[in-house]
Amino acid sequence: MKKLICTLAALLLLAAPALAEHAYRVVPPELDETALAACTAPGIEDAAFEQRSGDRRMLVCDAATCVYGPLFEDDPFMFRLNLFKNSPGSTLDAVSLLRDNVLSGVAACALTRDEAVSAATELLASFGLPDMVLSHTAAHGRIPGAWQGYEVVFDQTMNGLRVYVPPTPTGSVPFNTDDLRMRVYIGDSGVVMISGCFAPLQPTGDDLTLITEQEALAVFAQYGIEADAAERCYLLLDQDSVRPAYRAGISYVDAETGEPLVIASL
Repeated sequence: MKKLICTLAALLLLAAPALAEHAYRVVPPELDETALAACTAPGIEDAAFEQRSGDRRMLVCDAATCVYGPLFEDDPFMFRLNLFKNSPGSTLDAVSLLRDNVLSGVAACALTRDEAVSAATELLASFGLPDMVLSHTAAHGRIPGAWQGYEVVFDQTMNGLRVYVPPTPTGSVPFNTDDLRMRVYIGDSGVVMISGCFAPLQPTGDDLTLITEQEALAVFAQYGIEADAAERCYLLLDQDSVRPAYRAGISYVDAETGEPLVIASL
């Protein structure tokens, strides 16, 4: 009987329709401004956002500030969210210092790492941000008198897969990437800062049929990029083109056509 149940379950999985794959485009964000205001300056949620300029929103109350809008003016390629609960020059400076990291990964505060991750996850979800997956955490407060708490870092995903931005040449560093990533700094006093970039996505066009990972690896090999595996992901090329892709290092191949989208090496 047990064997029969397993066989039936396997047949049902085979018969189930596969999740349709699409290309996507970036659309204007629809964030919950009441939730943002409640986090930034509790008690004035009804005031909503005091300043508006196009897609840019700003709420200022005493030392607390929340701004979201296009990463670059009049260019809805990516959007940013910056929320500050304290005035710059106080605890925020200590938060940004790499040398302030606690090497053990455990901050000297009552809040635990798991509690910080849970609270940060719920908070970003309440804002209406795109799907995010936990990337990593860091503990702060090694410097005496500095802010003590956790930096919780999330990466944007779609259908459980990472969404990337192409690498670009910059200065003395061969390539730089502007990640779709949110950082939440949270401790015993609650959120101190939230900062990062995101891109609300909307499917476009018909269902796509994708090439296999092995086919993608063969394309990479044609360009001298030898890899044992390729990550399925999405690549944000511009506002109207977010393509399903395969990633090897910082190079990308279109997961539908096999066309090389970005061929780069460090």
